[in-house]
Amino acid sequence: MDSTTTLARNVTSGNVTEQETFNTTSPNMTEWSFPVGYYGNTRALLWRVIPPIIMTVGTIGNTMTVLVLLHQQKMTSTALFLFALAISDTLTLFSGLLTGWVMFTWDLDIRLLSNPGCKTLVYMTYCSIHLSTWLIVAVTLERTACVLFPHKVRLGCSHETLG
Repeated sequence: MDSTTTLARNVTSGNVTEQETFNTTSPNMTEWSFPVGYYGNTRALLWRVIPPIIMTVGTIGNTMTVLVLLHQQKMTSTALFLFALAISDTLTLFSGLLTGWVMFTWDLDIRLLSNPGCKTLVYMTYCSIHLSTWLIVAVTLERTACVLFPHKVRLGCSHETLG
């Protein structure tokens, strides 16, 4: 049994009115609404499949990073940066990617549930993305300084000079 549903709507952009037609031909996936065409179907399918894989692998990897760094005898500045980077990347996964996945999978924008929740989610997403970027920059600069000036970095970045 093959069902075909055709939906039409008028789209007004400026003074030009166009009519878009959406064809859905699938007996097993009648509750899923795919965008137009092959690429729209692929886009919707990828948004439903790939984010859970990325979130699972990312969460497991970041958890393992945190556990390894916590079991060190002495926490170096690089280890501290990498620890913060793992936390920030996990926050990015769950504040940014999870929102998009829920929207494409269940057609539910969780940012619309409450105004304070929306602001908090957007703030957390942007802060964690920028924090991750700057933590990578800090690790890169620290490693560069360690390679270029190995003795001066050891003198300047030790526990005796900090405490």
